[in-house]
Amino acid sequence: MSSNENQEEQEKFETKSSTDLKNYEVSKTYETVKNPSNLITRIDAALLIRDRKVINPDTGEETFEPVPAEVITQVENLVKSALGIKPERGDTLTVTSQPFVEEFKGFVTKWYEGAWFRSMVEKTL
Repeated sequence: MSSNENQEEQEKFETKSSTDLKNYEVSKTYETVKNPSNLITRIDAALLIRDRKVINPDTGEETFEPVPAEVITQVENLVKSALGIKPERGDTLTVTSQPFVEEFKGFVTKWYEGAWFRSMVEKTL
């Protein structure tokens, strides 16, 4: 081997290097706590249920009978659950039943304000 070749081989070995870099970082956790902007202090609600319409088969006369107490209790429990009623906070819920007014006497509606007309327009659109 010539001296030039020896030098080139030595240079090849001299330029090789390796580096190991290890980073040990501390993990960080960020937590943001946001307080509510509003607070419910009390809920007062009332619900009016329509009495049941009963038609006498003999006379054809319409009468109303009150909703049974069991049904009112079931509706009351359902609404309490849906609204989040809490008695310890002072929340109240009143549920009653009454007959609804079918139509107002002495009040005339125009033909295009009737429910049948609105229904027809909605179905055509």
